[in-house]
Amino acid sequence: MAKKKGLPDSDPSVFTASASTITNPTTHPDYSPVKLSFDIWACFYRDHLKFETNALKPLEEIWQDPEPGLWSISMLPGISQNATVAAMHQMGIDAGLYADNLDVAIPYHDRDPNQTGPYLIQVRARQEADKDNENRSADDLKEQGIQGITSPERLILEAVFYLATEGASINERHLDVQNITLCAGSHGLGGAVPRVFWSLYSRRVRVYWFGTGSRLAFLRSRSVVS
Repeated sequence: MAKKKGLPDSDPSVFTASASTITNPTTHPDYSPVKLSFDIWACFYRDHLKFETNALKPLEEIWQDPEPGLWSISMLPGISQNATVAAMHQMGIDAGLYADNLDVAIPYHDRDPNQTGPYLIQVRARQEADKDNENRSADDLKEQGIQGITSPERLILEAVFYLATEGASINERHLDVQNITLCAGSHGLGGAVPRVFWSLYSRRVRVYWFGTGSRLAFLRSRSVVS
């Protein structure tokens, strides 16, 4: 997988996708053709999270162009759930949260760039969370050795997906409009597992929680595949 070097210009028009490139989810219920490129990630960190040039260097070092059907998620030191939500608000994305301070309410993550340094994971390129994981609780996934996405990863993926789909309809710009991502890689103070989805009714990203044993057909983790 080739690394992409060099930060892009600030003009987002050079890399945003048009609405015509987004496959109708009713005809393609799983795969999403939306491309989350290096340029998109660099734009989000620089222009929305306000990372300085030096803080962005690790992005160049860890970046890998994903194989077809996958998305890369880049996590850099300095990122936080609160900062991502604040950036989303500035981008025009409303959020409904079960706690005012997500970093305090959800402090435990299987991966944390602020503890171990920058990293990149890959998940399946799907607008909806993995159907493979329906009716699998966080306890089930742990027992089966399946790594799930963390809440910081899911939130930043939401923001980058929104940025990449400029020009599309509102429900095509968000993840999990029909299902819910179980962020099995994170746990709250009481041990509960956060869940994230786009509410069609309130038109906001919702962050709430479930117990570690909760199983539902529409409650699905996004598996880390590499």
